[in-house]
Amino acid sequence: RGEGAKRRAREEECRGRDMHISSSQPAGSACRQSRDEWMSRGGRRSRRVEGMLGGRWLWMAVLVLSLLAHGRASIFDEFDSGTEDVVPFHDREDLDQDMKDFLEWLTAKGMNFQSQVDVAITNGTGRGLLARRSFMPGETMLAVPPELLITPDMARRSEVGRAFREHGLDDCSGGEDSTYECMPLLAMHLTVLYYNESHDFHPWMKILPRKLTTPLFWSDKEREELQGSNLYNMLDGWTMNVEKLHRSTARVLGQHNVFPDLPKAIYSLKEFKWAYATIFARAFDVDGKSFGFSGRQRIMAPMADLFNHGDVKTSYTFNAASGHFELFTQQFFSRGEQIFMNYDSKNNAEFLLQYGFVIESNPHDYVGIAASIGNDQPFYRDKEMLMKKLGFNMGDRHQLKLSGLENKSLDCLRVLCATKEEMESGESRKILRGKQISDSNEICVYTTLIDAIEGLLSQYPTRLIDDENIIKNDLPHNVKTALILRRDEKRLLILNLSRYQRLLARLKERTKVHRVSDKSRSKRKDEDDEDDEDDEL
Repeated sequence: RGEGAKRRAREEECRGRDMHISSSQPAGSACRQSRDEWMSRGGRRSRRVEGMLGGRWLWMAVLVLSLLAHGRASIFDEFDSGTEDVVPFHDREDLDQDMKDFLEWLTAKGMNFQSQVDVAITNGTGRGLLARRSFMPGETMLAVPPELLITPDMARRSEVGRAFREHGLDDCSGGEDSTYECMPLLAMHLTVLYYNESHDFHPWMKILPRKLTTPLFWSDKEREELQGSNLYNMLDGWTMNVEKLHRSTARVLGQHNVFPDLPKAIYSLKEFKWAYATIFARAFDVDGKSFGFSGRQRIMAPMADLFNHGDVKTSYTFNAASGHFELFTQQFFSRGEQIFMNYDSKNNAEFLLQYGFVIESNPHDYVGIAASIGNDQPFYRDKEMLMKKLGFNMGDRHQLKLSGLENKSLDCLRVLCATKEEMESGESRKILRGKQISDSNEICVYTTLIDAIEGLLSQYPTRLIDDENIIKNDLPHNVKTALILRRDEKRLLILNLSRYQRLLARLKERTKVHRVSDKSRSKRKDEDDEDDEDDEL
C-alpha cells in the first residue's frame, strides 16, 4: 500500500504539471524535462545505494533488496506487462492479412513494439492501439528507428528527388522555414512508394487508408452542406492550391514518364490528392534542423500513425542523437486501455480539413472573425500601427470561442472604433496599457461585434433547430459531419450573440445612469453658483 501510494503521488505530481506539448511547440522539451527529472531521481537513488554497498550497510542493502524482490510480484502485479497471455498477431483472426504482413515487417526490421502496444479494432474509433502494459508518466510508448521513417531528406535522396532536380523542380533543398515547401516532393515520393511493390516499405503502404474523408474528396453536393461556415469559404482556395501543385510537379514528371516501370496513374491528380491528404493527416511536425532545415518539417512514422486522437497528455519528439522518432506519455495508461495521441487543440473546421472528422461539443471550437477597415479610412496607418503593437495585422482573423473573444482581439476592435478625437488626443493608446478607451468606444465595439455575429448567422442556409432535427436521421458520413460542424458553429455564435447583447445593454444602462448623474451634478452646481451670486450681491 505504501508503494502504491507513492506511485499515485508521482502520477498526480506529473498530472499536475502542464507537460502537454502541441505540434506548434518545440517538440519534446517539456517531456524531456520530465524524463530528466525522473532519471535524476533515479541517479540520486543509485548513488545512495552505491554508498550503502561501499560501507558497513551492505548487509542491510542485501536484506532490503531481497525483501523487495520477494514482494514485488504481489505489490506491482497490476503493472506486469502481461504479454504472456496475448495471442501472437500472426494467429489473430481479427487482423487482415495486410496488417499481419505490416506487423511482421516491423518485427523483422527490429522495431520493439510487441511488449508496448497492440493493434485492435475499437468501438467508435475503428483501428487503434491498446496498451500491452501499464505506462507511467514520462515513459516512452514507441520508438521508430530512422531507417523506417519517411523524411524530406529521404525523399530528396530518392529517385523522385533526382527526377525533381533533373526537370528543374523544387527538390526542397533550400532549407526553407515552411513545411509547405516540401509537400509536393513528399507527395510524389509517397505515391511512388505505394505503387512500387518491390520497395521495402510496401507492407506499410498497403495498410494506408485509400478512402479519405477530408472535404478535399467530397462531392459538390456534400460541400454545399458546409455553406455558411468558415471552412466553406476556405475549401475552394485550398483545393485550387493542391491542383496547382499537381500541375507544377507530378504532371511535369508525367509528361516525361520518368518512372516507366510504374503505372501512369502515379502522375494523376487523384493520386497526388491522396498522397497530399495522407501526409497532411498522418505526418508529424518535428524540428527540421536534423534534416538541414531551419524550421519545422513533416515526417511519417509507421505504427505511430495508428494512434487515434484524444484529449490526453502525450507528446513526441525526433531524437537527433539516435535518429529515432519517439512518442511518450505524461499521464498514466493502464494495461488494455486504448492509447490516444493528442492531435492538438483545434477547432472543428481544422479537424475536418486535416483529418476528416469533427468532435461534437468540441471545447476548442471557434469561428473566425476578420477585423479591418478600408485603407481609405481616416487614421488607417495610425490604427494599423497600434494593431501591430498588439501583435496583429489589419485583416487578421480572430477566434470567437465559446468563452467569447480574447481581450487582445477586443483591443483590436477598440482601435478600429476609435474616433478622430480619440486618435488625435492619444486616448486610443490607453489600450497599450490594458485600459479601455471610453464608454462610447465600448458601445461601438459591442455593436460592431453583434452586427458581425448576426452577419455570420445569416450566411447559413438553415436554422439551428433545422440542423438539430435533420441530424437525428440516418445520414451518410460526410453529410452528418458537415451538419455537426455547422450546428456547433451556430450554437457558438448564438451563445456569443446573447452574451454581447447583454453586455451592450448593461453598458448603455450604466452610461445612461452616468448621464443622469452628470446632469444632476451640473444642475446642483448651477444652483450653488446662483446662491453664491446672491450672497455676493
